[in-house]
Amino acid sequence: MRDFRTALVLLVGFLPLMLTTALQAQSEPPPAETQATPAAPAAAEPPPADAAPAEPAPEKAAPAEAGFVDETVQADEEVEGGGKDESVVERQGRVNFKGRVLERGTRKPIADATLYLKNTEEQAATDRRGRFSFTDLPPGAYEIVIAIVNYDKFETSETLTEGELLEVTYYMEPRVYGTLEVVVRGKKEQKEVSRKVLPIEEAKVIPGSQGDAVKVVQNLPGVARGGTSSAGIVIRGSNAEDSRTVLDGHRIPILFHFGGYKSVYNADLLSEINLYTGGFGTEWGDATGGVVELKTRRPRLDRWGGYVDTSLIDATALVEGPITDDMGFAFAFRRSIADLILPLFIEQLVDPDELSFTTLPVYYDYQMKWDYQINKENYIAIDWYGAMDKLELLSNLVSDTEPDFTGEIGFRTMFHNLALRHRYKSGAVESNFSPAFAFTELKAFFGKQYFFTLRGYTGEIYEDVSLTINEHNTLGFGLQLEPSYGAVESNLIRPPKEGAVGFSFANEEKVTSDVGAGDLKFGIYLNDEIRYGKWLVIPGVRFDYDTTIAQYAISPRGIVRYQVIEPVTLKLAGGLFQRVPDPDEVYRPYGNPNLGFERAAHIVGGVEWNILDYLTLDVQGYYKYLDNLVTAKQEDDGSGDIYENGGKGYVVGGEFLLRHNFANNFFGWISYSISRSMRNDGPGTSYRPFDMDQTHNLIVVASYKLLKTWQIGGRFQLTTGEPYTNIKGGIYNADNGTYLPIYDAENKGTERMGLYHQLDIRIDKAWVFNTWILYTYLDVQNVYYHANPIAVNWNYNYTENTEMKMIPILPSIGIKAEF
Repeated sequence: MRDFRTALVLLVGFLPLMLTTALQAQSEPPPAETQATPAAPAAAEPPPADAAPAEPAPEKAAPAEAGFVDETVQADEEVEGGGKDESVVERQGRVNFKGRVLERGTRKPIADATLYLKNTEEQAATDRRGRFSFTDLPPGAYEIVIAIVNYDKFETSETLTEGELLEVTYYMEPRVYGTLEVVVRGKKEQKEVSRKVLPIEEAKVIPGSQGDAVKVVQNLPGVARGGTSSAGIVIRGSNAEDSRTVLDGHRIPILFHFGGYKSVYNADLLSEINLYTGGFGTEWGDATGGVVELKTRRPRLDRWGGYVDTSLIDATALVEGPITDDMGFAFAFRRSIADLILPLFIEQLVDPDELSFTTLPVYYDYQMKWDYQINKENYIAIDWYGAMDKLELLSNLVSDTEPDFTGEIGFRTMFHNLALRHRYKSGAVESNFSPAFAFTELKAFFGKQYFFTLRGYTGEIYEDVSLTINEHNTLGFGLQLEPSYGAVESNLIRPPKEGAVGFSFANEEKVTSDVGAGDLKFGIYLNDEIRYGKWLVIPGVRFDYDTTIAQYAISPRGIVRYQVIEPVTLKLAGGLFQRVPDPDEVYRPYGNPNLGFERAAHIVGGVEWNILDYLTLDVQGYYKYLDNLVTAKQEDDGSGDIYENGGKGYVVGGEFLLRHNFANNFFGWISYSISRSMRNDGPGTSYRPFDMDQTHNLIVVASYKLLKTWQIGGRFQLTTGEPYTNIKGGIYNADNGTYLPIYDAENKGTERMGLYHQLDIRIDKAWVFNTWILYTYLDVQNVYYHANPIAVNWNYNYTENTEMKMIPILPSIGIKAEF
């Protein structure tokens, strides 16, 4: 642990030196716009040149409607010390007409665009910064034409005057505005069996998500509705804790604000989201359910810009741009605004004599990214991000079920992550090395008796190496270290577990602690990609060791893909997946350090059909067997340990995904999942459904680009209600004046809440100006006002119950200014 901290201190100490050296290496400034040189003629055939340039016109012609022009006419500049600026006088001649071609609204440079001067042989092509220039053009009037794919044709007129330099900026109108672009993307090779890729530009405009791309994962097959929590996402019946969420390979300590409201990382800094629902490769450890992988993008290097976005939910600001040609920087900050709006309605919502807020609900998050392409082989990046949630209130109410919940109630969660990444790629070798450090703090207090404080310090170091032996064989190797230390001070009950019935603070055992403990997770994996004809076979094995439970795990896995014909691929995956139990289950006084790894065996099969370039069909079936699950001990053996590895279970199901990627101004998908997830809590107990078991889950998503600046989308979901346990009544507990629930242990989870169905609508409109864009959007959840059940509440003596229902309708209006 001491060595790790020393390495971290040295790393942080050398960061300023690294940055200074990089800046010095790039100290030569790029050519200014006034220094642009003539571009080489494009290979395209020029327009007919059967007419001489027109005579000088008395007045310059107005630009055509398709073109947007910003012009500056200036005389040749004198340089300091006398004489002309030689940077304007090139060997090929004197530049007397130059400028830039930018995308209207975004100011994105348009490269490789050819400018034609009608009725002449003159033409010029733009460079990667959108710059162009002409030399020694005779004075007179010219008609300029620019035509490029995905942009409206641009036409305008200019007049050149003897002895003057004409400098212009042309803004071209794209055929599609907004996050979606009509581009031809190279197809990324699919190696896994159950991987779903969610493009960020599509995810941000899905109705009902408030622009949160991570929440959109719930709309893919295999993910439970409502299965988001601070711990993660429910995948194929497993608990959220059984799956792993990572950002560029590193764990995210807390994924969502307020236990599932909104993700903690700005989607505009992500490039894609990968969802692995089962049968994933050996590079992923400590997960028996699935993996959600967030990948960040590079800050843009063509220009500085950003946006300010305000809605009824939160306000966000982002700025990004180049420090040098190969070095970028981005920073984003977001703050909720509920605490600013609630005071306007607080008197109508709560009685101040019963309930008063010390701190209204509020959340923050920030992201900072710096990266540098050192050379063709080496790339480094630094990511620093974090988040905080906070709520405090004073309650004067006395509850029949929780009599101790009087007084101050509240919580605060926060974390800060810092990661360094280095990628090296040369020839057959590719290496990705990344150390990271995270600080997490959780505080909660409930009345005068209950409180919980956790401070966690976690390090992560991973090294992934890929070695291409030949065209048929690629070896993969990885090493992962996760040292951590946590300190807990608390007086609280044990957290409720899967299948808990009638959960109550008043009737559960209180645990007092003031302890600190360290842990080291060690993982190493090896795999081999073997390609032969239409076959792709990836066998592999993973080794994991954890110091807290002092046990190791070996997990063999394999993936097979066979391309039957070019658009159709059969696929199969299977293996063993293992994870260390949750911290509260293995650390005393809450847990039992003698527990072992929880295990899951996956087998997945399916078929992929690329029907068209933009239309795909994916059908899968799977079976997952679970054992060594942590459960409460059935009998007291005198050890004082409450948990044991006595549970088992299974999940079986099928999934269907018909997906239309963005093309012809439309994208969307139809997702259907059917599954059964069952669990046995130990000898002498019967199988019961998992808490988030959902037999049927149908989701339809569609979004259409109307004209150029309008977009409308809809999302419909129909899902089986979650299971719950019927309680027959209660037994009075004279010690605290509350009731204990009575239920049939052999029929846990046999009742279900009502059918869940919801329609969401989103409308986006853009107002485009030359140098910025104003977006407005309306996102309405549950437009037909159906109050869906989300939980079952019982009265104080468990004789009556009611369904807790979600807000019948939730509209959100937002304004975003992008520059």
